[in-house]
Amino acid sequence: MTTASGRSERSYHVFMGARPALGVVARPGHLYSRAALPEGMTAPTHPFIDGVSHDPLYEHRLRQLLLASSDFDDFVRRLVDDGFDVASNRGESVWTLRQEPRRLMRSGQVIAAMWPCEGQLSATTWQPEPDVDVYPHALVTAYVPELIDELRSALQATTRFDALVARLELPL
Repeated sequence: MTTASGRSERSYHVFMGARPALGVVARPGHLYSRAALPEGMTAPTHPFIDGVSHDPLYEHRLRQLLLASSDFDDFVRRLVDDGFDVASNRGESVWTLRQEPRRLMRSGQVIAAMWPCEGQLSATTWQPEPDVDVYPHALVTAYVPELIDELRSALQATTRFDALVARLELPL
């Protein structure tokens, strides 16, 4: 079941540059590490995320951000503020996005991340169903949800990633 705001469970790939760092779903679950657990141990549970680490290099940093977070939205905000980027997970392999995203900035604030591949327009606070708002030339995540209509308009008006970037980097 989905809510009026989109999917009932938001799901994202988390990147540092082009490196996949974490797969995360907004639901109570487990935290799976790339490191082997001691014999007899199970993955720890978590009250608001179900996550799978993709890179041990970032596990400590991600854990610190998670421990400081009060809920899923707070965790995602902290990820973006710390230089990570999030991309809508529509069920594709995280390894298909092995490209560094383009961060869109306005007034010194990162407002979106964009990848030059087929993907979905979503926000950090909501996600449409997997087959909605999909574009052949870009995957876009809005970090400022109020700008989603502007981003959608730019995606609909362009057919190439470079044209999308040029359109969105114009001054308001």
